[in-house]
Amino acid sequence: MPPAIVTRHLALMCSGPLSVPVVYGTLRTRGLFNHQTDLIEDGTGGEVKRDERVLLVPKGRLPAAVRQNSRLTVDGAAYQVRTLLPQEDGELVRYVLAPITGTPIMPTVIVAAPVAKSNLLLEDTDNMLLENMSELLLEV
Repeated sequence: MPPAIVTRHLALMCSGPLSVPVVYGTLRTRGLFNHQTDLIEDGTGGEVKRDERVLLVPKGRLPAAVRQNSRLTVDGAAYQVRTLLPQEDGELVRYVLAPITGTPIMPTVIVAAPVAKSNLLLEDTDNMLLENMSELLLEV
């Protein structure tokens, strides 16, 4: 397949309906994001959970300044670049990302009840937020 066709195909894939917004500083583009969790052997007969987040972007959509330890916002969440790997003869760049901890998670609450009931709803949401933050802290 001629390189121009591959390049055009990759550009269309990364701009299509399965793509997500990517922000680096003031630059905005789109890419394909995959979050995958696997169990891998640890060499002693046990298993270790591997949590990998990968962003695929056509070469040139993000500047060369994006390298290891750079920060990106992908689909509204903050990440730090761990590794960059060229793919498809260098026409695509694979960014292995790590979530930046401490990024607040703000729940969206839509109150469609009288005011007296909305206090209970907000209290439940606060409790749920605290539980989620506790779980996140335990994972770190």
